[in-house]
Amino acid sequence: MAKKYNQDFKDMLIELHAAGKGPGELSKDYDVPIATLGKWFTEHKQASTKDPSSAEYAKMRAEYLQMKQENEILKKALGIFAKQSK
Repeated sequence: MAKKYNQDFKDMLIELHAAGKGPGELSKDYDVPIATLGKWFTEHKQASTKDPSSAEYAKMRAEYLQMKQENEILKKALGIFAKQSK
């Protein structure tokens, strides 16, 4: 029967790996098969490179719209100042 590991334990080992501990050392110290560690590291890497969440997307979209609006205001101001200097 396969062992079950809680998410906190997995996260701790992922952090230790990121800090420089090798899979062999982690496997020996925490009695976790190297293949299992490799799977966790791969899953973590894939999860961290996924598309932004819907909340992050909404925030980026709002920032984009605000910058677009500010850009339009600056274009209008530039037009006004260009007319005044003639």
